[in-house]
Amino acid sequence: LSSANVYANLADAMLSRYITGLRTTGVRPSFRSAPFVQRIRAHTQIPRAMTASAEADKTNLAMSVALQYMMLSSEHKLEQVSQLMTDTTVYKSDALRIEVTGRTPIHDMMVGFFAKYSDVTWEVTALKVDGTAVEGSTDLVRVEVHFVRRWTEPDTRARTVKAGREWITVNTKDGSLAGVHVAAFDA
Repeated sequence: LSSANVYANLADAMLSRYITGLRTTGVRPSFRSAPFVQRIRAHTQIPRAMTASAEADKTNLAMSVALQYMMLSSEHKLEQVSQLMTDTTVYKSDALRIEVTGRTPIHDMMVGFFAKYSDVTWEVTALKVDGTAVEGSTDLVRVEVHFVRRWTEPDTRARTVKAGREWITVNTKDGSLAGVHVAAFDA
């Protein structure tokens, strides 16, 4: 198998594990499984005409890491999310109006966030490589993720659903997250 196919297979395996994990834990997915899987597979498959290349390898690794980050976040697996980060990872949220740098500070911020929004989930609706070059590096690939976030407001107990997007920058040398930038919610 080419490394490009390995990354596409990894995305399929992560999706299968995610859906199976939800079923075995009794957690109801916040999406209809089959359409979600088809959408993600459509965004992670490599066009037949594309030959395996270093650029395709970087693209598919970045897409796989971004998808893994979203899935682990939706599963509230913060220790595993933290393993994707380094001491130089930058997390910026326009929605929360924060910017945090480093694995431990980001983890601590996420612990507080998940304590406040204990039922939050993300449904990925689109995943694509952002064509914007990452200044100063050929090893960083930025992935644009569109999602629907669902949660219960802690004060009012109102169920909230909002569309949003974020950019996940992956260091393709080691598969770590260089940065996460969450945009303000769509209107």
